[in-house]
Amino acid sequence: MGKRSQHKKPMGLNPTDPESNSKSLRVLITNNKATIVFLVLFTTLIYLNSLNGQFVSDDIPSFRDYDLVRSIPKAFSFLMVQKALHAVSYSLFGLNPIPLHILSLISHILAVLLLFILTSLLFNKKTASFASFLFASHPVNTEAVAWISGFNYIANTIAFLLTAIFFTKFRQTNMNKYYIASLTIYILTAAFIRLPWLITTPFLLLILDFSLSHLKKQQISKTFLYQTLFFMTALLFTIFMKSSISDRIYYMQASPQTGFAYKPPYFINIPFIIFTQLKTLLFPLQLTLYYPNVTLTKFSFLAMILTTVAYPISALFIYIKNKLLGGVFLMIIASQIITYSPISLASSLADRYLYLATVPFSIFIAFLINKIGYKNKAAAYSICTIVIVLYSLRTVLRNSDWHSSETLAVSHAQINKQDYKVLSDLAQVYAEKKAYSQAIYYYEKARAINADIAEGRYNLGVVYYMLGRVTEAESEFRAAVKLNPNLSEASYNLAVIENDKGNTKEAIELLILSLKANPNSPKAKEALEVISSKEKLKEGN
Repeated sequence: MGKRSQHKKPMGLNPTDPESNSKSLRVLITNNKATIVFLVLFTTLIYLNSLNGQFVSDDIPSFRDYDLVRSIPKAFSFLMVQKALHAVSYSLFGLNPIPLHILSLISHILAVLLLFILTSLLFNKKTASFASFLFASHPVNTEAVAWISGFNYIANTIAFLLTAIFFTKFRQTNMNKYYIASLTIYILTAAFIRLPWLITTPFLLLILDFSLSHLKKQQISKTFLYQTLFFMTALLFTIFMKSSISDRIYYMQASPQTGFAYKPPYFINIPFIIFTQLKTLLFPLQLTLYYPNVTLTKFSFLAMILTTVAYPISALFIYIKNKLLGGVFLMIIASQIITYSPISLASSLADRYLYLATVPFSIFIAFLINKIGYKNKAAAYSICTIVIVLYSLRTVLRNSDWHSSETLAVSHAQINKQDYKVLSDLAQVYAEKKAYSQAIYYYEKARAINADIAEGRYNLGVVYYMLGRVTEAESEFRAAVKLNPNLSEASYNLAVIENDKGNTKEAIELLILSLKANPNSPKAKEALEVISSKEKLKEGN
């Protein structure tokens, strides 16, 4: 085994033969039909229990209750893939989440197969097989796959993999058609997916380009020249999306999700993010939509600092030994550069963000396992099998968390019992089930953590009102209106209470405030007309 491994090529294809490489993608797929079929069946099997999931979290406002998906022309006018697919799904299947779950699963399978192709081009079939099964089963990917709203993260990763495959082919063959295909895919991604995360692609390609430099002797200036168009596309995308990005920054500053109970200094937040991302990729045990706030000890902070410092040093060391592997290792963290921005564009921690990072992570781990296989094939296969089985079991269990709003909220509460959003979600679940006593219990716990969120005070008021606790409901509605005068429902409900008490003038003022926040509210308009008419009759008498 040891002697044979010395003669193995690091690449899956011959980089010096442009003619053979021009057909190599088709040949690669043809020669690996059995592996591809097995990957499709394996991925389908571990995500089968995600297909019966209901609409949860952002799925509700972005699909179930979103009027735009009811109209294909309106949805298509946005020229965005996700909105168009949602409209088509609604047109064909109505408010049925299963077709959208099937779409996510098919997209994940496509990403798995593209990863197999890319890794075969960069390394060899065995490493590609290991990497593909690791990526297919990695539990951190469940948020993007089992959650309908996570589709864009799969789409962005598919686009990156296609871009990387064609760019690799360009570097291997020096045929311009592959460069044009790579750039075209990236431009189309920017035009029709419009996920801010596509900004990372030029950085990842730059790393890949330097890592592939052992294939052809090339000048650094030429490398940057080829990368310029990708960075220019990213810059134009940023300028075009300036308004949306500004809105996102404002939202993130208003409600930062950093993993801390407070907004920490930048020099503390970065080591925390890097450490937590790597830990989640290596040990995907506690997965949640809302990561819990942490209190740093001196020991934990030191561990985070050491990890952050050690990572680039390790990347440099690996790069010196093996350029391609060093590049792949560096891409794990580089894929998350948006979360390291001093300007908040994204939550610091989210499993769906790591979907792209799982690509280089799986390749890196697969390479190490394959390296062990050169000396001990049985050990390599045993390690790979154990990891994939453990990952698959965790993925199946995590899929069940996404079955409904209740299962999702309960799973989050098991990890993060003192988070406002988690408690609020639990309360909402029980309110929808008309289990009002339990809803009040969790809303009050959420209020104790943060009493300055208008929507939370309003929701608690609604539940109080449903139980006939009108005085307490009124208090919560007033608090909600004070915190956010534009919360039209709170003003309307207060108007109803004041009208029932005979305070028609105050009811009218509150209805005017409600209509100011939402001029198209039919019930507020109707109530204002009725109460105003009664007030005029009263004044006439």
